[in-house]
Amino acid sequence: MSEYQIVGKCQKQIGFSHLCILSLLALTLIAFSAGASLAQSDRLVIKDDTTNDVFKVTDEGWVFGEGRMALGVNWPLAVFHLGFFNSNVGIFHSETTSAWLWVSNAAATGDFNTCGIGSAGDNLRFRAGDATRITVRSDGNLGLGVTNPEHIIHATSGARLTAAGVWEEASSREFKTDIADLSSEDAFQALMKLNPVRFKYKTDPNDEKLGFIAEDVPDIVATSDRKGMNSMDVVAVLTQVLKEQQKSIAELNRKIEILEKK
Repeated sequence: MSEYQIVGKCQKQIGFSHLCILSLLALTLIAFSAGASLAQSDRLVIKDDTTNDVFKVTDEGWVFGEGRMALGVNWPLAVFHLGFFNSNVGIFHSETTSAWLWVSNAAATGDFNTCGIGSAGDNLRFRAGDATRITVRSDGNLGLGVTNPEHIIHATSGARLTAAGVWEEASSREFKTDIADLSSEDAFQALMKLNPVRFKYKTDPNDEKLGFIAEDVPDIVATSDRKGMNSMDVVAVLTQVLKEQQKSIAELNRKIEILEKK
């Protein structure tokens, strides 16, 4: 006998049901227990009702399958679909331009595409919560929530690291709300409360830095958790104070010119 043939409902579109898998195991056990002589070409072949090969194991041990294959599920939703206890714990999905390894609990989410890692064209993507969270473009650009990153690092907030190594904070009007001018008085008070210090980070005690202590800065330039600082906040304070000082200097110069003319 050159091959074993299973004919019936094991169709290419559906893949292997539990019956097909059990039949495959049963045939293998029967063949070896009875000392049957297998084919000299492909060791095991399963055909559909049109005599097309849908599964085979070659002499070299290679396994080939047509259509979709499943373990633990009745209707495979991908090329290889693995599930246990009515919950999908892993799905390998392949299409013409993309290939994905999905990890999902269908019973909890009802969605097989919740989490995964795979490619879309030449890009590598990571999904979580049914959305692409990280994209690595073929040129190395990294997108954080951005599916087509145009910079070395590109975040949905608008922040980005340029090819020149410059970190650019998001500053476009489209990212902001409640825009209002900073008063000279607020800026001056904040400046007077800023206390520049010299310090070293505990993780790098040999490198001295200049800056501020986040817990000690005025509220107007403090972060919500008081664990960090945004340098642009301090720049804004300094800019407003400097502008006001320039106005004062200009006024003093005007008065001096008037006195000199007398």
